[in-house]
Amino acid sequence: MLSVSVAGLAVLGYLTYINLPDLSVKLAAMQAGIDIAYPSYQPQGYEIKGLISNKDGAVAIAYNNKSGEYHVNQQKSSWDSVAVISNYI
Repeated sequence: MLSVSVAGLAVLGYLTYINLPDLSVKLAAMQAGIDIAYPSYQPQGYEIKGLISNKDGAVAIAYNNKSGEYHVNQQKSSWDSVAVISNYI
């Protein structure tokens, strides 16, 4: 019975470990009050570095590999759909 409990805890710990980046992103998004998304393109070999940071309503995701790193910062825009059409398109 003890071995089943230990195995269950190990599986639960592993599932938490592999989902930690997603959980961290969702938590940071809730704290910042915005809806964030992963970039649609991620260079091969780059992985999320550590936990996602949330500061002053912005969320920063750091990616790194052996040769360097890059950051993706997301924050709420003051533009609405009308402003996007008139100023960007």
